[in-house]
Amino acid sequence: MDGVKLDAAVSQYVLQYDSKYNQAKIKYLRELRNRCVHPLAHYGHVNSENLKSIREVRTALPIMRSLALLIKSSPSIDTSTELLSKIFRYP
Repeated sequence: MDGVKLDAAVSQYVLQYDSKYNQAKIKYLRELRNRCVHPLAHYGHVNSENLKSIREVRTALPIMRSLALLIKSSPSIDTSTELLSKIFRYP
């Protein structure tokens, strides 16, 4: 599944529980995760030597946690487990 389709699927699923997780917010979180993991990320690698990067991640962490908990505690656990594995690459 490509990023745009994943963003749309996650947003569509989560919007029924919380309206702040629109497609743009999901895309931002996915791209931030990619920037943390991939040294040659398209939008610039997040590293511990860049104070701006540290602040960006620190600001996004509560949002990511809230999203993960929302998905994990939603009624359709099979779907949420699948979404969590795609978003955060959990096994």
